[in-house]
Amino acid sequence: ISIFFCSRLFRTHATRAEHPLRSSPHLPLPAAHPPEPAPPAAEQRGSQAANMSGAALCAALTELGFDGEDPLDADALEWPFQYEEARPLLAWICSCLRPSNVLSPSHLAQYEQLVEEGRLLEGEDLDSAFDSISAFSSKKDNQEAVFGSEETILDIREAKLAYRAEVFELQKQLARQQAHLDDITNCLIRGESEKSHHHQRVSELQRLRSIFATSERQWIEAQVENAKQQAILSMLKSQVSSDEAHIHRDIHSLRRKSSELAGELSTLSQKVQAFVSETIPCLCSELAQLQGTYILQGDYDLKVMRQEYYINRQKTFINHLVNQLARHQFLKIACQLERKYIASAYSLLRVIESELQSYLSAVNTRLGHYNSLIQAASEVREQGAIDDRDTFLHAVRDLLCIHSNVQATVPTYMSAHALVQQISALQSDLLSLQSELENTLPADRKRCINELCTLIQTVEQLLFASSTTAEPILTPWPLMRALDDMENANAQVEVSVEEVTKARTQKIKIFENRAHEVGRERQIFVDFFCNPERLKNQVRELTSRVKALQE
Repeated sequence: ISIFFCSRLFRTHATRAEHPLRSSPHLPLPAAHPPEPAPPAAEQRGSQAANMSGAALCAALTELGFDGEDPLDADALEWPFQYEEARPLLAWICSCLRPSNVLSPSHLAQYEQLVEEGRLLEGEDLDSAFDSISAFSSKKDNQEAVFGSEETILDIREAKLAYRAEVFELQKQLARQQAHLDDITNCLIRGESEKSHHHQRVSELQRLRSIFATSERQWIEAQVENAKQQAILSMLKSQVSSDEAHIHRDIHSLRRKSSELAGELSTLSQKVQAFVSETIPCLCSELAQLQGTYILQGDYDLKVMRQEYYINRQKTFINHLVNQLARHQFLKIACQLERKYIASAYSLLRVIESELQSYLSAVNTRLGHYNSLIQAASEVREQGAIDDRDTFLHAVRDLLCIHSNVQATVPTYMSAHALVQQISALQSDLLSLQSELENTLPADRKRCINELCTLIQTVEQLLFASSTTAEPILTPWPLMRALDDMENANAQVEVSVEEVTKARTQKIKIFENRAHEVGRERQIFVDFFCNPERLKNQVRELTSRVKALQE
């Protein structure tokens, strides 16, 4: 309320300071509206204005805390007091120049804070807020609103007290609401604790419910055993009664038998009590503990089947690896045989080369002999026939005839010129053979090497297939496709197993949630021991229903 009043008062004073005549339309103007006779308070203010001067105004402003950029000059403020028309305004200034009508530094600080925070009310918002406050009544006339500021201060104080009382009442209501909130929070905390306790009780009830069927079955078995014992006891009692009726013995033997029967009866009752108190609870606890064995057995069976499946897969993979190893060994043996063939061919070529070298050396020696003969013949310059006594030339003739493969008879006459011609022919044949050795043999060697390279490339293609990686895939493509198909089938089998497991768990939950199935199980158990015929009839009826549904 104080912040609102400060903003309103500051706005009013600022507006009146900027437009003093415009903001007070009811002030008398000098020319148009002559001043009316004022009441005594107005006359007092007029006398104060008459007695007031520029120095007094400067003193009043200094007392009120005016701090401008330039110091106040009393001579500069003397001119308003020289005109009679300004007396009403001076009277209003005299009435307003009081500490109660001037904003204090704290109010100015609050106003600046409101301006910075953007919560300053202006315009229509300020007017509506000002009209909504009951303390600032707008029923007074404008004359009292201008000159009766002392009377509105009392109203403001009364409104301030009323608002303080209302604030105290609201604080009390807030405290009551806080206490009520604390009560609700405490109730919520207690509810959470009770909820946890309730969950514990629910879990305990579920545990008791899980062991209730087994315990009730054991209780039924104990009841059946008790019924049997009771039947035996009744039979014994009937036998005792019949013995007492028909057998007429002395009282001592009868008492002795009765005492024996009583002892047996007591022992039987003790056994029954022992069964009820010791054996049956132990059996119940043992059976409750053994309920998890079925789940463990199923789990271990699943693990064993999974391990067998993994072992079978490993065996299949090992067989594939063995087949692949056999293929690699076969290729290795084939490569070794090919290496042996190539080595034998190479050795044969080396032998051929050595033979050719020996032939070449022999031919060279023969050529040397022939050259020497030619030189000797050129020196002797004999053109005649060969002497029959010259065995060397006759041997040369025989060699030439053997080389020429002449099938006819050896001529008896042979001239030296003919020998020279044959030797020159042999020399030309030798040159042709040397040229063939230099040209044809490297070509054949290159052809063999190319054939070997193509063979090696074929083997590499067979080994590496279409592999582009650094380590080739040695597994055959059919085997890889079969392995992929096996992986897909394995994934489908796993999905099917998971679906079957989920369906089984759902059926188990449905079966556990059905209470009438437990009652039917009890009835079947009782019929199995007490009334087998009814159980057989039920089985026949169910069989007929199943057959009807199948049809």
